[in-house]
Amino acid sequence: MSLVNWILASSSIQNDQLPPMQYKMAKGFRGQFSTFNPGNSGVPIEYLVGWDSAAASATSDSSGGGYFTPDANNLQNFLSDVLGYSYIEQVGLDEYLIHRVLPDALFDWPVFYAQSAMVEGWGPCAQGTSTYEIIYPTARVTVDYKPIDFAVLPDDELSGEIGQELERYVTRGFGFDSQYLTVNGQMKFCTNPQNVVAVQPGKITSTQELNYTWHQIPALSANPFIPPNLSAIMNCIGTVNSLPFDTVAGINAPPGTVLFSSCDVKMELPSLGGSEAAGSLVQGGLYYWTITFKFSYRNNGVYDTTDPGHTTTKYYPGHGGNPQLNGVPIGHNFIYRTYGATGGTTNGIALNLPFWDLITNDGTFTITAGTPPTVSGVTIYQSTDLNTLFTITG
Repeated sequence: MSLVNWILASSSIQNDQLPPMQYKMAKGFRGQFSTFNPGNSGVPIEYLVGWDSAAASATSDSSGGGYFTPDANNLQNFLSDVLGYSYIEQVGLDEYLIHRVLPDALFDWPVFYAQSAMVEGWGPCAQGTSTYEIIYPTARVTVDYKPIDFAVLPDDELSGEIGQELERYVTRGFGFDSQYLTVNGQMKFCTNPQNVVAVQPGKITSTQELNYTWHQIPALSANPFIPPNLSAIMNCIGTVNSLPFDTVAGINAPPGTVLFSSCDVKMELPSLGGSEAAGSLVQGGLYYWTITFKFSYRNNGVYDTTDPGHTTTKYYPGHGGNPQLNGVPIGHNFIYRTYGATGGTTNGIALNLPFWDLITNDGTFTITAGTPPTVSGVTIYQSTDLNTLFTITG
């Protein structure tokens, strides 16, 4: 469920007699102390909610003669629904769906979502079953609303494949780096072509570092202490993308250009879960994982033997290259080549050096038609679908 299923109680209802699934607002947004700055804005709102769902029939004297006997945890349900939670549904042998009950959005500014809550007792207290237990009929809940740096979408607005989570709960980080490549072959001074350069010069090539943090990943109840996508991580580590990567955010990285290098995995302590998450609860709570995937994105254009010469930013082999590779994105399995003009010819036409050349163990490869086409063989990096990292795989 979510907070939209709760009812704002009538002012005629006493605070210590709030029925189940009803709440009051002790302090709202207007006139309440809030913080606004570019890095840490926050809006607190105070709610009153029955601690237990049996509040109307409970005794609330301070003599110790009465205590509250809940038949359902009304406060826990409220906290779960206002803060949101996620849980897993298995829909096939190896297919899982992540269901997300979204955190409550601030009514004035929907970009602010409920992120934390502080609870304190409210109203006349009573002694519980234990000598040291004090029971309150009402809880005053201060919920802190803050902006978040990822998309929040309900289940019914997802457009991707089953269980695909790249559309929501993913924070994208970008870094721009350059790599120094030592060129191969011989290079000579122009003033004296007989003199070979003593130290091989290098070429600076650009690389983007992509950091994707996937938030609030529900653990598998069968084994909550291992990442729920462990098999996908093991299958994808050290490989390049076989399909366009992250079409959701418009990255749309061509096959072979994104290398999955590493990831940081962190287990989160159990959080509260609502009634819909009962099957995912472990020891009364929901375990979550936060995983940051680290990718290297290298895109040096498209292989093209029809280009009569070098453009200002790309390097193509020209007519002396292999026309089978035309249209293949120049990614991690291509090496910058500066030699081979005398032997590397097609129909007597020399290679247009320097250029990016595909490397395999025996020089053979297979092209799969598509837009763009993909190449396979015993390359430096094998390929797989990196989008599967954002699914529950068990």
